[in-house]
Amino acid sequence: MKEGKDALTEAIAEMGKEMPIMVEVLLDERNDWMTYQLQRCAATDFSAGSSGGTLRAGEPLDREDGEPPPQPQVMLAVVGAGHVPGIKERWPAVCAAGGASAAQLQALFEVPPPSPYARAQKVLVLTSLGLVAVGGCAVVLWLGRRAPAAGRQAVAMVQTALEK
Repeated sequence: MKEGKDALTEAIAEMGKEMPIMVEVLLDERNDWMTYQLQRCAATDFSAGSSGGTLRAGEPLDREDGEPPPQPQVMLAVVGAGHVPGIKERWPAVCAAGGASAAQLQALFEVPPPSPYARAQKVLVLTSLGLVAVGGCAVVLWLGRRAPAAGRQAVAMVQTALEK
């Protein structure tokens, strides 16, 4: 397992160098979310007759009587191997803070506005598709003038494709 773990750590580090935004979204933000939720589960009283067990984002972890909720004796969480180091790293800070605030959890749900490059990319793709369509029509018309039989065949192929 040690060799596989080292290979995974190296792969994640390499991906972080090449695509830092992807690592932030796929690994770091998920690690934050899972750490917060695991801490909430660990701090919830699941004993018989308890109203615990229903977890909602932003709820305070303190009980009404001011006592901290009892800690479960055993908690099992199954997470991907790539998330374990991040959860271990975040766990002490999240526990010391008493969990995540509503603002911290809400920040994980925010979708950033699209960058100017995304709009330019969309325009470029649509323009390219338009140019390909115009170019295809020009080729069909050119074939119709140069070789009438080939042009009719090309027109028939296009019409058949459009009918499907």
